[in-house]
Amino acid sequence: MIDIDKQSIAIYNLLEHMGMNKYSPEKMEELFKDNLPAGFKNGISNDAYLVSDDYKTWLLGNYLSYQRRMDKARDSNLVKQPEYALNSIKKSFKGKVLDYYLYKVIGSTINGSKDIEALNASKKRMEPYIAALSTNDYKGYLNEIFADKEKKLMEVQIGKPAPDFSLATPDGKSFTLADFRGKVVYIDLWASWCGPCREAMPDYKKLYEKYKDNEQMAFIGIAVSDGEKEWRQALKEENPGWLQLYDKEGIISRSYIANAIPKYIIIDKQGKIVSFNAPGPGDPSIEEMLLNELKKG
Repeated sequence: MIDIDKQSIAIYNLLEHMGMNKYSPEKMEELFKDNLPAGFKNGISNDAYLVSDDYKTWLLGNYLSYQRRMDKARDSNLVKQPEYALNSIKKSFKGKVLDYYLYKVIGSTINGSKDIEALNASKKRMEPYIAALSTNDYKGYLNEIFADKEKKLMEVQIGKPAPDFSLATPDGKSFTLADFRGKVVYIDLWASWCGPCREAMPDYKKLYEKYKDNEQMAFIGIAVSDGEKEWRQALKEENPGWLQLYDKEGIISRSYIANAIPKYIIIDKQGKIVSFNAPGPGDPSIEEMLLNELKKG
């Protein structure tokens, strides 16, 4: 381990030297080949080297940057291709080293997300990277990282303006979140195929019937991750009396984190998030939460 530590730092210093000087690609290739420590003569990617923290922390990323500089010098258009970043990683590393580096890149990208929308965009962007992983353990760790980051970001979002939307009713009329300013909004994210969502409808109907005449309250059902034909059929079968909207483009699924449904959300009179995971309509605490928000200005 100590031997690999020393050799990793030696290569790191070599790569740093070449990065700070204007060498031609041919000269960089020559310097790299001539000054490569004996332990790395058979290549940078070696599963046994993962015992070294210096190898993992300092060498891998810097070696990848070196390879990208070489690629850019040879073909500037190559590095502009959307798939280049992932392909360069797969080209530079193999086996457990590849899995390790992919895991670090994905984890860093997820943790670098500053808000919910950025987190969802990061997860979408990382899908090909996750698919390239051959280790299920890493995939499990990444799911935990994502869930933890999502939880933290959702907690931060409480009290912030709710993500806006513009969605249509079954007859094509559009509504935005701004249309409900001044009202306490209770949103139900559901889908025709979701059994628990459909089972909760009777409780939602009871809650709606109790407060439907209160002009300071709004009840909204939003179908997410659903087919439009199936959604319309479910509406005929359930016959909900409150406003129903359809998330055709997946805007709500992403911005309101509809990874699991049914999901209930409370938005206050100023259009700010009260709860991303509010109690369901059958929970005795939901009325107390809604009434508390009604009392506020």
